[in-house]
Amino acid sequence: MTAYLVVGAESSGTKLMTSILVRAGCQGTDGYPQEWDAGIEAILWGNVHRFVWRRSIPYAGMWPDLYGMVSDCRAKSHFVQIIWMTRDWHAAAQSQVKHGHVPTLEAARANLQIAHSRTASQLIQCSPQAAYVMVNFESLITRPRPVLDWVGAWIGLPLPDVEIRDENAKWLI
Repeated sequence: MTAYLVVGAESSGTKLMTSILVRAGCQGTDGYPQEWDAGIEAILWGNVHRFVWRRSIPYAGMWPDLYGMVSDCRAKSHFVQIIWMTRDWHAAAQSQVKHGHVPTLEAARANLQIAHSRTASQLIQCSPQAAYVMVNFESLITRPRPVLDWVGAWIGLPLPDVEIRDENAKWLI
Protein backbone atom coordinates (compact mmCIF):
# COMPACT_ATOMS: atom_id res chain seq x y z
CA MET A 1 0.00 0.00 0.00
CA THR A 2 1.16 3.52 -0.78
CA ALA A 3 0.60 6.73 1.15
CA TYR A 4 1.05 10.00 -0.71
CA LEU A 5 1.51 12.96 1.62
CA VAL A 6 0.98 16.33 -0.04
CA VAL A 7 2.54 19.10 2.02
CA GLY A 8 3.31 22.78 1.65
CA ALA A 9 2.68 26.25 3.00
CA GLU A 10 -0.89 27.47 3.00
CA SER A 11 -1.93 28.60 -0.50
CA SER A 12 0.91 26.70 -2.18
CA GLY A 13 -1.16 24.29 -4.27
CA THR A 14 -1.61 21.38 -1.87
CA LYS A 15 -5.35 21.26 -2.52
CA LEU A 16 -4.77 21.20 -6.29
CA MET A 17 -2.24 18.36 -6.11
CA THR A 18 -4.42 16.37 -3.70
CA SER A 19 -7.38 16.78 -6.05
CA ILE A 20 -5.26 15.46 -8.93
CA LEU A 21 -4.24 12.40 -6.90
CA VAL A 22 -7.86 11.71 -5.93
CA ARG A 23 -8.84 11.89 -9.62
CA ALA A 24 -6.01 9.42 -10.34
CA GLY A 25 -7.69 6.89 -8.03
CA CYS A 26 -6.26 7.59 -4.59
CA GLN A 27 -8.62 7.51 -1.64
CA GLY A 28 -8.79 10.80 0.21
CA THR A 29 -10.15 14.31 -0.03
CA ASP A 30 -8.78 17.73 -0.80
CA GLY A 31 -11.00 19.44 1.78
CA TYR A 32 -11.02 19.96 5.53
CA PRO A 33 -10.84 17.98 7.70
CA GLN A 34 -8.71 15.34 6.07
CA GLU A 35 -10.15 11.83 6.00
CA TRP A 36 -7.15 10.41 7.88
CA ASP A 37 -6.89 13.09 10.58
CA ALA A 38 -8.52 10.79 13.16
CA GLY A 39 -5.88 8.17 12.43
CA ILE A 40 -4.94 5.85 9.63
CA GLU A 41 -6.34 2.76 11.36
CA ALA A 42 -9.44 3.02 9.15
CA ILE A 43 -7.28 2.23 6.13
CA LEU A 44 -6.49 -1.22 7.50
CA TRP A 45 -10.16 -2.24 7.51
CA GLY A 46 -10.87 -1.17 3.96
CA ASN A 47 -9.44 -2.15 0.63
CA VAL A 48 -7.28 0.96 0.30
CA HIS A 49 -4.18 0.49 -1.78
CA ARG A 50 -3.35 4.14 -2.42
CA PHE A 51 -4.35 7.09 -0.31
CA VAL A 52 -3.52 10.77 -0.19
CA TRP A 53 -3.19 12.82 2.99
CA ARG A 54 -2.89 16.59 2.59
CA ARG A 55 -1.25 18.78 5.15
CA SER A 56 -0.91 22.52 4.70
CA ILE A 57 1.66 24.10 6.94
CA PRO A 58 0.32 25.34 9.28
CA TYR A 59 -2.83 23.21 9.34
CA ALA A 60 -5.86 24.30 11.37
CA GLY A 61 -3.69 26.85 13.16
CA MET A 62 -1.12 24.27 14.27
CA TRP A 63 2.30 23.21 13.01
CA PRO A 64 1.96 19.57 11.91
CA ASP A 65 4.35 16.77 12.77
CA LEU A 66 5.27 15.42 9.34
CA TYR A 67 7.71 12.93 10.82
CA GLY A 68 4.90 11.55 13.01
CA MET A 69 2.59 11.24 9.99
CA VAL A 70 5.26 9.33 8.06
CA SER A 71 5.98 7.12 11.07
CA ASP A 72 2.27 6.32 11.47
CA CYS A 73 2.03 5.29 7.82
CA ARG A 74 5.22 3.24 7.95
CA ALA A 75 4.05 1.49 11.11
CA LYS A 76 1.07 0.23 9.10
CA SER A 77 3.43 -1.04 6.35
CA HIS A 78 2.67 1.75 3.90
CA PHE A 79 5.26 2.90 1.39
CA VAL A 80 5.34 6.70 1.77
CA GLN A 81 6.02 9.31 -0.90
CA ILE A 82 5.83 13.02 -0.18
CA ILE A 83 5.01 15.79 -2.65
CA TRP A 84 6.14 19.20 -1.34
CA MET A 85 4.24 21.98 -3.11
CA THR A 86 5.86 25.40 -3.47
CA ARG A 87 4.57 28.67 -4.90
CA ASP A 88 5.80 32.16 -5.62
CA TRP A 89 5.82 33.93 -2.27
CA HIS A 90 4.17 37.12 -3.52
CA ALA A 91 1.16 35.19 -4.84
CA ALA A 92 1.08 32.81 -1.86
CA ALA A 93 1.16 35.70 0.63
CA GLN A 94 -1.66 37.56 -1.14
CA SER A 95 -3.72 34.36 -1.26
CA GLN A 96 -3.13 33.64 2.43
CA VAL A 97 -4.54 37.05 3.35
CA LYS A 98 -7.50 36.72 0.96
CA HIS A 99 -8.45 33.30 2.35
CA GLY A 100 -8.14 34.41 5.99
CA HIS A 101 -5.14 32.29 6.92
CA VAL A 102 -3.39 35.41 8.23
CA PRO A 103 -4.52 39.03 8.75
CA THR A 104 -1.73 40.91 6.90
CA LEU A 105 0.91 40.52 4.21
CA GLU A 106 3.60 40.85 6.86
CA ALA A 107 2.08 37.95 8.78
CA ALA A 108 1.87 35.94 5.54
CA ARG A 109 5.56 36.50 4.79
CA ALA A 110 6.51 35.42 8.31
CA ASN A 111 4.19 32.43 7.99
CA LEU A 112 5.87 31.41 4.70
CA GLN A 113 9.34 31.62 6.22
CA ILE A 114 8.38 29.46 9.17
CA ALA A 115 6.43 27.01 6.99
CA HIS A 116 9.32 26.49 4.57
CA SER A 117 11.97 26.08 7.25
CA ARG A 118 9.81 23.65 9.26
CA THR A 119 8.93 21.66 6.15
CA ALA A 120 12.55 21.40 5.02
CA SER A 121 13.83 20.30 8.41
CA GLN A 122 11.06 17.74 8.88
CA LEU A 123 11.47 16.29 5.39
CA ILE A 124 15.19 15.88 5.97
CA GLN A 125 14.29 13.98 9.14
CA CYS A 126 11.79 11.85 7.17
CA SER A 127 14.11 11.12 4.25
CA PRO A 128 15.32 7.71 5.43
CA GLN A 129 11.68 6.55 5.69
CA ALA A 130 10.04 8.48 2.87
CA ALA A 131 11.19 9.94 -0.42
CA TYR A 132 10.06 13.43 -1.28
CA VAL A 133 9.93 15.65 -4.33
CA MET A 134 9.30 19.38 -4.67
CA VAL A 135 6.68 20.50 -7.21
CA ASN A 136 6.35 24.16 -8.15
CA PHE A 137 2.86 25.59 -8.70
CA GLU A 138 4.13 27.90 -11.45
CA SER A 139 5.48 24.93 -13.40
CA LEU A 140 2.04 23.32 -13.20
CA ILE A 141 0.51 26.52 -14.61
CA THR A 142 2.90 26.86 -17.53
CA ARG A 143 3.54 23.21 -18.42
CA PRO A 144 0.83 21.07 -16.80
CA ARG A 145 1.13 17.90 -18.89
CA PRO A 146 4.92 17.49 -18.71
CA VAL A 147 4.92 18.24 -14.97
CA LEU A 148 2.07 15.80 -14.30
CA ASP A 149 3.84 13.16 -16.40
CA TRP A 150 7.07 13.67 -14.47
CA VAL A 151 5.37 13.61 -11.05
CA GLY A 152 3.27 10.61 -12.07
CA ALA A 153 6.38 8.70 -13.17
CA TRP A 154 8.14 9.60 -9.91
CA ILE A 155 5.27 8.36 -7.72
CA GLY A 156 4.38 5.42 -9.97
CA LEU A 157 0.84 6.60 -10.74
CA PRO A 158 -0.38 8.05 -14.06
CA LEU A 159 -1.94 11.45 -13.41
CA PRO A 160 -4.96 12.68 -15.38
CA ASP A 161 -5.31 15.82 -17.45
CA VAL A 162 -6.76 18.62 -15.36
CA GLU A 163 -7.55 22.25 -15.96
CA ILE A 164 -5.06 24.38 -14.07
CA ARG A 165 -5.87 28.08 -13.92
CA ASP A 166 -3.22 30.73 -13.48
CA GLU A 167 -4.18 31.80 -9.97
CA ASN A 168 -1.04 33.96 -9.76
CA ALA A 169 -2.01 36.40 -12.53
CA LYS A 170 -4.45 38.33 -10.34
CA TRP A 171 -1.70 39.11 -7.84
CA LEU A 172 0.79 40.33 -10.46
CA ILE A 173 -1.34 43.08 -12.03
